[in-house]
This record gives sequence, structure tokens and C-alpha cells, in this order.
Amino acid sequence: MKWDKAMEAVIVGSDNGQIRSKESEHFENLKYDWLEEGSHIITHGPGDSCMVSARRSQVIDWMYVAILPMSLIEKSAKQIQVITAVCLFGCGILGFGISYYLTGRNYNPLKNLLDTFKRHGDREIGEDDNVYQWLNTQMDEFFRKHVDANRIIEANRKSLKNYYLLQLLQDYYYGDGQELERYGIRLNLDYNVVILFESAEKKDQKELVLQLFIIRNVFEEMCQDHFNVEMAELGERVAAIVNLPDQSSQYLDILKEKVEDLQAMAGSPFRFSFITLVGAACRGLEGIHSSYLQAGELEPYLVLLDTDLIIYDDVKDLQVHYDYSLEAEQKIINAIEAGDSRQARLLMMQIFDHNLSGKVSADSYRYLVYDMVGTLVRGARRGGYRTAARELDLPHGFSMKRLPVPELKQRFGVLLDQICEKILEMKKETDQDKSLSRKIETYIQENFQDPDLNISITSQHFGITPAYLSSIYKKQTGKSLLDYINTLRIDHARELLEQGLSVVEVAPMAGFRDSGSFIRAFKKKTGVTPGQFKKKL
Repeated sequence: MKWDKAMEAVIVGSDNGQIRSKESEHFENLKYDWLEEGSHIITHGPGDSCMVSARRSQVIDWMYVAILPMSLIEKSAKQIQVITAVCLFGCGILGFGISYYLTGRNYNPLKNLLDTFKRHGDREIGEDDNVYQWLNTQMDEFFRKHVDANRIIEANRKSLKNYYLLQLLQDYYYGDGQELERYGIRLNLDYNVVILFESAEKKDQKELVLQLFIIRNVFEEMCQDHFNVEMAELGERVAAIVNLPDQSSQYLDILKEKVEDLQAMAGSPFRFSFITLVGAACRGLEGIHSSYLQAGELEPYLVLLDTDLIIYDDVKDLQVHYDYSLEAEQKIINAIEAGDSRQARLLMMQIFDHNLSGKVSADSYRYLVYDMVGTLVRGARRGGYRTAARELDLPHGFSMKRLPVPELKQRFGVLLDQICEKILEMKKETDQDKSLSRKIETYIQENFQDPDLNISITSQHFGITPAYLSSIYKKQTGKSLLDYINTLRIDHARELLEQGLSVVEVAPMAGFRDSGSFIRAFKKKTGVTPGQFKKKL
């Protein structure tokens, strides 16, 4: 039990008899009954305290007691404190020394940053440059380029998604949809409805872009709790593809309610109006094109029914009994589009003479008149006169009451003259005003050598959407904007090849990212590879 001479060991029996390790006056009166197992500090006299530890025998009624003076404990504790303090101080000094040595040898953050930006920066640091200012400038430039690159990537991603949505709208799709999911297009339910949104009034370009932006974002947010919705830009229109689990009236009523809420919101607080054409709910991805065609066919009913919202299911059962073929209507529209009022009047009068001779039912008469008004509207829109219905008061220009046929013909003749005269004026103005297309071509001529230049980048420069930029350029020039960019690059590449430069040298100088894409584009445009072209030279 003893590990130091100053300690005492005592065995106390149940009869208070004691066996001691040495003669001592410490606690000679130890009693078996008041000894408790464990360690206790007991004071024998002034300045004489001891630690008494007792343990009961498991075999016999004995208590084993160890008595340790507190002076011995305090002495040992001081030694431990000194040793601990010395060790901690030594470890601290040693650790600091090692850290200082390793830091000085292997880590210099400012030097590493300078070396990194020297390797990748656009400007070398001059002798008179302040190191911190130069480093700050390089970091600002780096983060600006990073942000610009992310914006370009995001814009290209949106353009690619819009391209695939346009393919769904304009043609039948029979794929399984996995290709669409790669571009974030979520149309995994069974039925689809196409909704076309278009401004009700002619607006300037910036105001039109803002209105379409509001329609696209607000409608998508309004429907997200009920349907999957994908929005696509169609020049001066926005198309919504609404994905439904089935074609029950429950979902169609919710959809109609959301469209009406959007129209109310556009009127207040945004203070603009738009027309909405809703196709039927068609099954599968291939049904998107069918619903799109149905929505497009509803435009004439805007005039006939004097409303901003037309739903295909509401008008599909209208019965019309007269002979007015699509071919005859197309001829009249073509004449109106060309501004030829004489030819349009001749064709329209033939239709009236054929259908309104003899006895004609009131419904057939009324529906024919409505259909003819629709033809006027479509022809005016095809000719660029998009506000004809409002300016000429076409919804109310014909009474529901039956007019004499001669008066009816006379009214349509006047309207044809007014529409065709306006179209000819607009065509003249369009021919004179080629400023936007010239600005586009100037910008491309200055930047076609940049391999990143494309329709999306060009549209961002002019602050308009890629689809609208392409459509306005083709409308004014009759050429494809992408084809114009490629033509400039290939023509410049020919000149460089004629000067004796290699294919590898010519590719980046002509705006191609690598020689492989240059060779493919060159062959597609000229029919021969650049190497074959040089051999011919």
C-alpha cells in the first residue's frame, strides 16, 4: 500500500483494533464504524491535514486505510505543474520554430498569386506598377470575364431550349422525350395544350419585349402549382405548352382561370392588353403540334366574337354552310399581302356572287361575312398591317342584321382599298428603312473573326431576342443571319488561303474555333475542303 515513506498504512478491525505500518500519532483513534470507503481530507491539527483513503475487505471485517500527508500531495503537485509548464513551453517554442521554417520555405501567398496572374493575365506588371493595385486590377478582370462567360452560357442554354420547343410546336414529334429532358424541358404528362399570347396593340420593340417578358414569367409562375409549363418565344408572340395529366374539364377550367387572371393583371397594374388563343388538349408530345395549329386557326374569331380570349373547344362545333375553300381564301390573302386591291376585290366578289345568289340562310350569310372579315384580318397581318382590325373597326363594322348584297360588296371593297393602300405605304417605308439590318451587318463584319460570335451574342448586343433578331433581319434582307455570318468567314478564309497561309493558321483568323470545324464549314459552303481548294490554286 505504501509508495512513499511519509505515508502510513493501517488495518482497522471491527473491534477497533489496529495494525500500523509505523509508530505515529496521526489518527490513533481511528474507528471502524465511522470510516467510509473512498478518499477524504481530514484535519488532525493546525497545519496538519491528511488524505485518508479507506477500503473495506471483501473477506473479513477489516478496513484498509492509507494516510497521506497533504504536504506530500502538494509537493508532488508542484513538481507535476513545473514539468507540465516546461513541456508546454518547450512544445510551443518547437512548434513555432517548425511552422516558421516550413511557412518561409513553402508558402508565400502573395508571390503565388502574382505568379498565377502573371501566367494567365492579359497585362504584364511594369516596374513602376504598384503590386497590390496591379493584382487588384487583374482579379477584377478575371471575375468580370467569369461572370460574362456564365451569362453567355446561360443565354446559349436558353436559346437551345427555345429551339427544341419551336421544333415541338412547328412539327410532329415522335421521340420518347429523353432528348428533351437533357435541355430542361419537362413534359412527362399525357396531354398538352398550346396557348399563344400576342400583344393586342402595335408597340415599339422595347415595349413589346417587356410585355412578352412579363407574360412569359408571370404565367409560368401562376401555373407552376398546377401544371408543367414550358414557354417559347415566337418572334412577336409567346407560346406556352401546358402539360396536363388528362383532358378533363377540371384542368381546362383551372387553365382558363389562370389565363383570365393574367389578362386582368396585365390591365392592372401593368396597363397593357394582349390576345390569347388556346388550342385543344391533345395526347402525347406529337399532340403539341396539333394543338399549336388549332390555336393558330383561332385568330379570325377574335374579330368575329369581339374578345381577347378564344378557346378552340368553344368554337370547334360552329356549323357553316357555304362554299369557301382554303385555296380561294389563300389567293385573296396573297393579293392583300401584295397590296393588289383590284385582284383581291375581284376574287372576293366571285365568292360573294357564288354563295349569295338566290336564297341564303341567315346563319350561312352571317358566317360567310365573318369568314370574309377573318380573311381581311389575316391578309392585313400577312402584309404587316397588324392593327387593321382596331383601326378599321372590323369587329363592329358589320352589323349582325343582314345587309343587301350590293351594300355588303361595297363595304368590303372600301375596306380592301384601305388595307391594301396601308400595306403599300408600309412596304415603301420598310424598303426605305434598312437601318437595323445595316447595323447588324456592320457589327458582324467587325466581329466575325471572333469564334464566339453567333446569333445569340449578336442579339444580346442589340438588346433583343435571338428569334426576333433573325426574323427581322430575314424580313428586311431575305437572307438568313447565320448564313451571312458563315459566308463572311468562308470568304475571308478563301482570301487567306490564296495568300498561302495554312489551314491551321487560317481557321482562327476566319473566326473558327479549330481547324476541324473550319474544314467542315468550308466544305459545306464550297463543296471542297480547304486543302483541295489550295491544290486547285
